[in-house]
Amino acid sequence: MNVIALTIPERPDEQISWLERHLLGPDLGLLAAELSAVHGDREPPESVAELLGPHKSALLERGLAALPRSTIRELMRHPAHLLDLQELVLIEGGEYWEQLLNRPEVTDAIAAPPRNAAMPKGKSGTWRGYFAAALVSAVAVAAVFVVVDPVQWMRPKDVVQAKTERGWNRADTFANEATATAYLQKVAKRSEEFSSSGEAGTEQVLARIGEFRTGCSRFLLASHSQLPPEMRDDLKKRCRKWSDELDKQRIALETDPSKAAVISGEIDALVARLAGVLRKQAEQLQAG
Repeated sequence: MNVIALTIPERPDEQISWLERHLLGPDLGLLAAELSAVHGDREPPESVAELLGPHKSALLERGLAALPRSTIRELMRHPAHLLDLQELVLIEGGEYWEQLLNRPEVTDAIAAPPRNAAMPKGKSGTWRGYFAAALVSAVAVAAVFVVVDPVQWMRPKDVVQAKTERGWNRADTFANEATATAYLQKVAKRSEEFSSSGEAGTEQVLARIGEFRTGCSRFLLASHSQLPPEMRDDLKKRCRKWSDELDKQRIALETDPSKAAVISGEIDALVARLAGVLRKQAEQLQAG
């Protein structure tokens, strides 16, 4: 079993890029659970907005490197902040976060299938829902972090992750085309690559949800500069709803793995629906 927290680099500059990769990736919930087991399952004393304070704008423009080290330490001591921070950068993040998603080293990491941390029955869909499932691996982390200080990290381990390049995770998906219509048609066609290829096993469906959800993050951070502002804003609003559906499907599957085939069908229906929306928008542009 690979423990994510044990891969934290030792050098401060590497810690920043490591955390940014996981902040945009599908394993953030599991990382938050591991850190929670180490630091204690407690409510943060302040909201993430209060923690960031005057540094919020700089974070959205320049990334985590714009934050003081003391703020980074607080983020790690209170893992609930990491989930809130992920939402913040996906919704309000600027060009820096969009470019980060397009870097090969980040793309490879965030496009990999998510680790299977089963959601205990009766747990909510928040980051605490991962706590019990990650407790065994987190014990190993606790044995290392006897004196807890997020500045003192373990040396990084080599973690081999499968490279996945399909759908909205392909590097050129959101590159401009000759026309806005052609752009939307390409994005619609790429979305259909998230359709099932016949797999219905729990781990396979979870991996597909992780890929799809990562693709949605890329969609939200893309500039879509060829589209009219009203259409761009509408599609991003729709994408946030599609992302919420995927999050609910993942929670449902982790709660009851026997629903894998049903949830796989629901994902296919979502793919068909959103591809239809994109093609309809393309037709409207073409009609003028």
